[in-house]
Amino acid sequence: PSLQAHLQALQAVQREVWKPLAAAYQDQLDQPVIPHPFRVGDTVWVRRHQTKNLEPRWKGPYTVLLTTPTALKVDGIAAWIHAAHVKAATTPPAGTASGPTWKVQRSQNPLKIRLTRGAP
Repeated sequence: PSLQAHLQALQAVQREVWKPLAAAYQDQLDQPVIPHPFRVGDTVWVRRHQTKNLEPRWKGPYTVLLTTPTALKVDGIAAWIHAAHVKAATTPPAGTASGPTWKVQRSQNPLKIRLTRGAP
């Protein structure tokens, strides 16, 4: 068989396979793509794929700079990140402290301060 015969056979197979494939994917083309919920300015956590011992799985929080329907560009990471590898960073409402509260006391020396920890 010559190269031309191989190419003609490949073209015939492609014609047979292409139409059923196109029909199978047509319903997905008719449905609108629902993008991720993240917008520019949101704060997100980024999943760490290879964690070391006692290292948290999520790193961040990072600020979203750019978005596409499937990926995000965040401040501090050069590569684009798939939206499935990101989760929203929730911040506690203003006025609620998640940890202990700290008080600052000044002393007579302007180079010294005293920090005291209060109850959460």
